[in-house]
Amino acid sequence: MVARATAPARSAHGWLAAVIPASARRFRVLDDELRETLAEAGADLVDAEPDVEIGRAEELRGDAEVAVVPLGRSPQGGDVKLVRALDRGRRRLGLALETQRTRRRVAPLYPRTEVLRFDLAHPLQLPHLRLGRRTSFAERLPRRALVLGFREERTSLFEAVVEEAGRALGTPLVLHTPLVREGVIVAATNGTMLKVAVGPARGELLMAAAVLDSLHEAGPPPAVSERVPWPVAHGRTGLADWLLERRLPGRSGSPAVDGALLEDCLEFLVELHRAGGAEPQAAPADAELVARLGPPEHAETVLRLGRTVAERLSGFPRGFAHGDFWSGNLLTEGGRLTGVIDWDVAGQGFPALLDLLHLRLVAARRPSALNWGRAFVEWLLPWTEQGGDRVSAAYCERLGLEADSDQLLSVAAAYWLHRGAHQLGGYVERGRPAWIETNFLLPLVELSRLLGS
Repeated sequence: MVARATAPARSAHGWLAAVIPASARRFRVLDDELRETLAEAGADLVDAEPDVEIGRAEELRGDAEVAVVPLGRSPQGGDVKLVRALDRGRRRLGLALETQRTRRRVAPLYPRTEVLRFDLAHPLQLPHLRLGRRTSFAERLPRRALVLGFREERTSLFEAVVEEAGRALGTPLVLHTPLVREGVIVAATNGTMLKVAVGPARGELLMAAAVLDSLHEAGPPPAVSERVPWPVAHGRTGLADWLLERRLPGRSGSPAVDGALLEDCLEFLVELHRAGGAEPQAAPADAELVARLGPPEHAETVLRLGRTVAERLSGFPRGFAHGDFWSGNLLTEGGRLTGVIDWDVAGQGFPALLDLLHLRLVAARRPSALNWGRAFVEWLLPWTEQGGDRVSAAYCERLGLEADSDQLLSVAAAYWLHRGAHQLGGYVERGRPAWIETNFLLPLVELSRLLGS
C-alpha cells in the first residue's frame, strides 16, 4: 500500500464522503445509488463539506433551518432520516443522520452497502455539535477518514485509537504526519506503523493482520521474516479497526525492479512460496467470485475456465503468495529490498509463479501506459507462449520446477481469475462498459480460446 494523502470525494451529496470513507472510484458507485434514493425522497441537496455527522434536529433549531428527509427503515428498528441544516444566510451548515430509536448509530441505508455503525457500548461520550466551527486542515484530515466531522467533549475517535494502541504497545505513540488512502489512515510511530480504518477498509485491515499471523506461524526464513511488517497489536475502537505493525526501513515506489533488487525479490518470492503449504485450490473459488461479480451472461464461461485451470494445475506446486507483488508495495534502500507491504489479498494455496507474473506484468505495462486487461492479452499471454524469460527461468530453477509454456498459460489464467476477483470486488469501473470490455471480456475470450474451455 503506497500511503499518500487524497482529497475527499465531492458530489451533490458530499456528506457521503464522511459517512462512508472510500476511494473516489468506490465513492462514485455509492453516490449513484444514494442519488436515486434521495431523488425518490425529494431531497434537494447542495454541494458543501459536512460540519455535523450525527445529531438531533432539535439540537440544531436554535441556530439553523432544518429539513428532515426520510430515507427508510433501519435494520435495527425505527426510521432513518437525513437532517439538513441551513443557517439564516441559506448556507448549509451540515448534515446529520438520525434513527428513531437511537441516535448513536448509523444504519445501512440501501442494499449492498455496509454503512458504519456506532458501537453502543463504546465509552466515548456523545458528540457536542458545533455548527460553523472552522478547523485546520491538520484537524480535518484524520476526522474525514474516520467519520468525524465533529469534536467530542473528551476525545476524538482517532485520539482514542492512538491511546488504545499505545496501551497495547506499552508506550505512548508519537505520530508523524498521518496520510490517508482509501479510508485508511497510515501514520508512522515510534518503531511501528499505525493503520486505522473504517467502512469498507475495515475488513481488509484485519484480514491482512490474520494473513501475517498465519505466515508468522509458518516460521519463514530470514529472507522473508526480516522483510515483513509483522503485527504488533490490533483491535477495534468504536467505528474504527486498527492495526499496529512493525515499521520497516526503506521507501516504496522504486522506478525499476532489476539488478540486485530483482535478485532480492526472487529470493523473497521463492522462500515465501515455500513458507505456505498447499491448501484448497484458489482457482475455482476465484472463478465463482468473478462469475458472480461479472456480467451474468458470461458466468458459465468463467466457471468453465475455473474448472479447466484447476484441472491443468492439479499437480502444480502451491504455496504462499502475496497477491499484489509490484514495485509500489516494495520498500527499498540503497537498491536493495528491505520490506514488502500491503498483505490484504495474500494467502496460501496459490500456484507458484503467480506473484512473479504480477511483478513482470506491471513492469511491462507501465512504460506503454496499457491498462491491465490489454497488457495481460498483448504482453503476458505472448510471454507465456514463449516460455517466459530468464527471470521466470531463474525462479523455477530455485524451486526445482520445470514450467513449460502450457503450465505458464495455466498459471496466467489463475492469475487473471485472482486479480479479476480482487478488481471486480473493489473497483467502480466494473460498472463501465469500456472497463468490462478490456479488463474482463477481452482476457476471458483469449483465455477460453487458448485453453479450449
